[in-house]
Amino acid sequence: VPSINPNPMGNGGNLTINASDSMTIAGSSSFVGASALLVSTQTAGKAGNLTLNTGTLTLTDGGKISAQTLSSGQGGNLSIAASKLINLTGQGIDIDVAPDGTQTFFTSPSSLTVTSQGSGKAGNLSLTTPQLTVTNNAEITASSLAMGYGGNLEINANRIELNNQGKLLASSDGTGQAGNLDIQADQVRLDNGSKITVSSSGTGNAGNLTIKANNVFLDNQSQLIAETATGEGGNIALDLSEILL
Repeated sequence: VPSINPNPMGNGGNLTINASDSMTIAGSSSFVGASALLVSTQTAGKAGNLTLNTGTLTLTDGGKISAQTLSSGQGGNLSIAASKLINLTGQGIDIDVAPDGTQTFFTSPSSLTVTSQGSGKAGNLSLTTPQLTVTNNAEITASSLAMGYGGNLEINANRIELNNQGKLLASSDGTGQAGNLDIQADQVRLDNGSKITVSSSGTGNAGNLTIKANNVFLDNQSQLIAETATGEGGNIALDLSEILL
C-alpha cells in the first residue's frame, strides 16, 4: 500500500504520478488487504495532494485510491485526469486489524475516496475524463465520518455510466457537514440499482447535488437521492436537455 504521511510537526509532501498510457490498481487478499494508493494525515499537519495523469485508469476487484485525514490536519486533494477512460469495477476482500491483533475481514468495493475521520476537513476529489464507468458495486465517494467537513466531489466527463449498483456519493455520517457533488457531462446513465447521492446519516448537513448534462437516463431502480437524518437536507439542481426514467 504505497502512502505518504506528514511528519508529526509538518505538512505532507505532494505525490504526482504521470502514466502516459494506463494505470491499474487491482485485487485484494485476506493476507494484506486491498491494493491501494494513499495520502493521509494522522496529525495536525496537512496531508499532501495526490495528482494522477494517465490515459486509462482502472480500479478492479477492490483496488483503491484515497486521500484522507484521521486527525485535525486537513486532508489532501485527489485530482485525476485520464485522457481516455476511468473505469472502476467490482469488490474485493479487505482486512481490519484491531490494537489487540484481532483481524476482521470484510467486502470492500473498488473506490476513489476523499475522507475525514477526524476533526480536519477532507480534501476535494476531482475527475476529468471523456468516459467514466462505475460498475458492480464500485464507488466514488467524498465523505465525513466524524467532526470534519467532507470534501467536494467534482466530475467533468463526456459520458458517465453507472451499472449494477455503481455509486457516486457525497456524505456525512457524523457531525461534520457533507461536501457537494457537482457533475458536468454530455450523457449520464444509471442502470440496475445504481445511485448518485448526497446524504447525511448523522447530525451534519447534507451537501447539494448539481448535474449539468444534455441527457440523464435512469433505469431499473436507479436513483438520484438527497437525504438527511437530522441535519439540513441537500438540494438537487438539474440543468438538463432531457431526462428519461
